[in-house]
Amino acid sequence: MIPNEDVFDRHSATYEKHLNSILTVSGKTNDFFADEKIEQLLRICKAIQLDPKNSSLIDIGCGNGEVTRRVEPLFSKVTGTDLSGTSLEKAQKNCARSHFIHSKENKSIPVSDQSFDVALAFCVLHHIQPQSRNFFMKDIYRLLKPHGILLIYEHNPFNPLTQYIVSRCEFDKDAVLLRRSACENLVESNSFQIVESKFTLILPFKNKKLRHMEHKFLGQLPLGAQYFVAARK
Repeated sequence: MIPNEDVFDRHSATYEKHLNSILTVSGKTNDFFADEKIEQLLRICKAIQLDPKNSSLIDIGCGNGEVTRRVEPLFSKVTGTDLSGTSLEKAQKNCARSHFIHSKENKSIPVSDQSFDVALAFCVLHHIQPQSRNFFMKDIYRLLKPHGILLIYEHNPFNPLTQYIVSRCEFDKDAVLLRRSACENLVESNSFQIVESKFTLILPFKNKKLRHMEHKFLGQLPLGAQYFVAARK
């Protein structure tokens, strides 16, 4: 089960303000964390020789479009989907070139099979109850083209700062955090092949050299605020 769309509708107008107020303890804003995700996405695309300019992308659980507006100029076709109609209205105003779809709880996303080259699920799985996660993954597998890429970002439940932030977040009250190993098992059990899986945001700095060092040397240490799992269909 995914939390009722009313929860996200209620918080749509104050989402960024509320999130940034909680993130002050980390010394960063939501923009920093969103930019880091895009950086990893583009690096993975380059590694697997996928050209964003000739690729379609779906941002699942797009909310107000914070990530969508960042990928909009990078990919040839961008679609966002979310439970919250109120959030989608705001996303559409921020992302004029993107297409948005109102999804429903525990229902397949209303798009055709094999429609996208890339699917993003950034901090979505912890909102889905464990018994419903296989259905969610199967639907993503369905909508991806052959050899399409899935990039998942999730909170690291071993990180004390992450636990604190989640506990203070109004729209994370029903969240069920999952370990990286559980996320990997979920991905592989639904026919995906893992391309890369690492902890990230261990060093909360924008410096590219430090970010590169973290990715290269520290990614397997369960210290980061979040982790990502990249997988191919």
